[in-house]
Amino acid sequence: MPRTLRPLSAALLVAFSGLSALAQEADLSGHSAVTVMVQNRDQLDMVLSLAEGIWSERVGVGPIDIQVSPEARAKLDALGITYRVMVDDLGTFTRQRFDEIELLNRRRDTAWFQNYRTLAEIRSYLGQLEADHPDFVDHGSVGDSLQGEDINLYTITAPGDRTGRVGVLLMGCQHAREWLSPMTVTYIADQLVTQYGTDTRITDLMDAAVFYIIPVSNPDGYLYTWSNTNNRYWRKNRRPNFDGTFGVDLNRNWSVAWGGTGSSGTPNSETYRGTAAFSEPETQRIRDFALAHPDIAAHIDFHTYSQLVLWPWGYTVTNLPEPDNSRYTALGIAMANEILAAPGVAYTPEQSSDLYEAAGDSSDWFHGVHGSTSFTIEMRPASGGLDGFSPAATQILPTARENLPAALRLAEHVAFPLSWEFPNGVPDSADADAAATIDVRIVAGSGQLNPASATVSYRTGPGSFTTTPMTSLGSGLYRATLPAQACGETTEYYFTAETTDLRVVHSPAQGEGNPRSLGFTQSIVSAIDDVETPTGWIIGAPGDNAVRGVWERANPEATAAQPEDDHSNPGTLCYVTGPLAGTALGANDVDGGVTTLVSPPFDALAQAGDAVLEYWYWFSNDKGASPGTDAWQVAISGDNGSTWTVVEQTLASTNAWVHREVRIADHITPTSQVRLRFVARDDEPGGIVEAAVDDLAMLFLGCTDTGCDADWDGSGGQPDSGDFLAYLNDWAGQNPVADLAPAGGDGNFDSADFLAYLNLFAQGC
Repeated sequence: MPRTLRPLSAALLVAFSGLSALAQEADLSGHSAVTVMVQNRDQLDMVLSLAEGIWSERVGVGPIDIQVSPEARAKLDALGITYRVMVDDLGTFTRQRFDEIELLNRRRDTAWFQNYRTLAEIRSYLGQLEADHPDFVDHGSVGDSLQGEDINLYTITAPGDRTGRVGVLLMGCQHAREWLSPMTVTYIADQLVTQYGTDTRITDLMDAAVFYIIPVSNPDGYLYTWSNTNNRYWRKNRRPNFDGTFGVDLNRNWSVAWGGTGSSGTPNSETYRGTAAFSEPETQRIRDFALAHPDIAAHIDFHTYSQLVLWPWGYTVTNLPEPDNSRYTALGIAMANEILAAPGVAYTPEQSSDLYEAAGDSSDWFHGVHGSTSFTIEMRPASGGLDGFSPAATQILPTARENLPAALRLAEHVAFPLSWEFPNGVPDSADADAAATIDVRIVAGSGQLNPASATVSYRTGPGSFTTTPMTSLGSGLYRATLPAQACGETTEYYFTAETTDLRVVHSPAQGEGNPRSLGFTQSIVSAIDDVETPTGWIIGAPGDNAVRGVWERANPEATAAQPEDDHSNPGTLCYVTGPLAGTALGANDVDGGVTTLVSPPFDALAQAGDAVLEYWYWFSNDKGASPGTDAWQVAISGDNGSTWTVVEQTLASTNAWVHREVRIADHITPTSQVRLRFVARDDEPGGIVEAAVDDLAMLFLGCTDTGCDADWDGSGGQPDSGDFLAYLNDWAGQNPVADLAPAGGDGNFDSADFLAYLNLFAQGC
């Protein structure tokens, strides 16, 4: 991962300390939020000296979001410093945002999570959640804030004996202006309670963990940001300082490396650390609560903005010692993938100090002192724009929804000895009369896997389960094989593994008591596109801005990130991002933004049965200076490309051809104009991104087999002229199902296939 700033220079520290923090008291009218393109360290010193507030999480040479007065903006112009205006007039913009909130509140159809909420509204909502579900929610407080406000605590777990349940602490709103934070934490609390018994993942976790929820860690500051529009961007608490200013940055007031780099000793600075570690009652109360609850094994502090999943250390660029460094890295990547797959947007997983060194933050304390597995999540947006700390209310639910599975992933890590991942998804159907395989990755949680213990148990119909070992594919990846079944049969199955200290873990968690189901069906190929000839694919879409590595239909040249051959056999061509190898690995990869590929339309109504689109793809983003930071996305449209629904997003490289199936009805209503869209993107400088797509086909799943191979139209009984004409039509149309000779087909539609069918016809049934 790139590190944008090492320890701040003395000049930078002075600049940070001198921020006048306009939003503390002054009128915002005429002030702007801008992104400055800082070219060097001297320019950085100048920019920080002019800033009224720092909005960006990344502080160094490069783009920085700052808040400036009209006078400071004029000085930027006079100095010739390049900047982009995010918000021209913060006063007007902020008043508009408050007006939008008021307007939404007046509408009767505004759902609770479709608008920002005051502290009183948050307390009321969670209080009602407790009243409706008293067996799940306990309301309390970790203590009072500086101004005597309750720092509310909500304890959430399943009914029953809590002995042995692992604690997970989720905190919001240490920084007062970050309004998405308490909304997200409240949403997670709501989902834990309301989805228990419906969502298997949440149910399993609620039976094994206790969630401690602090939606607003800084109630005084949060109330202040709601008090009038001029205080909307207040960050700190409301401590009266000795020099007449107000506020301590609570996320610089924790004790690990307190007073170090990235915090300020000047009271009017936005990163003022206070007079001592834990000088503030808010951090004291949360610290004391955590120390009194050694069951807390995981912690997330939710913030905005930048779309980041961060782990310790924040105060130093030194990595955590092993095995913690590898454990946090793998877990951070897994959480980012959970967010992306929600579906959500891409979050970058990295060590906190990869942004800049910031001493005295909560995650360093929870990891270094309390011993919890601790993360900071910086939520939407990726950069300021018109959103920044004031995203439109329409962003609340998408942000909350994508962060729920990340929180669940961390909870699983500490609540279960082992956790389970399915890199190719969990199938609900398989081809009849053939063995079915499912790939499973078993990940260490609070225990270590005994690699010889991975098994799959299955049964078809009533009776006992049969248990067989899974096949190890290396690096914790296993393949389960379920025996072939006739079309229409359903197999129930579950997975089991043991830790090295003999703890047994199932997936699903209840094992035999709640198995998964796999239905066996026939796949009828309706149409296939092997990309060997032009068929109406579309390259490019509005918003595409990649300057290199744009999609092409070509024969790829091998690199460490790109395939040597297409997927088809026989075949030569596929769609690939920049097919030439060039003189270096990154010579022709995707650079500078987004490139889009859209398939031709497919008819999902052509036959009876479940319509499924299948394709093969290759994706690589794990090379170069920014591995794992650029996303792959697939979306589906049922209206010929007018609207799109995301079906897959991932940060995970395949570096191989991988098969995917999309059951159309799971995402959209099947139509005769179904398209798939493939998006490769390069968001981080230094990343190497390559992608390829091949062999797109429309399948229909069902059970039409009459047991007679010559019964081509599925009407039953002895083959007749209708069957003969049905085969002739498929053969003439080169439908792959008519490719009979040699056995399994050879890609040719010739007399051998026709004679093979005549032989079947003559044999009868």
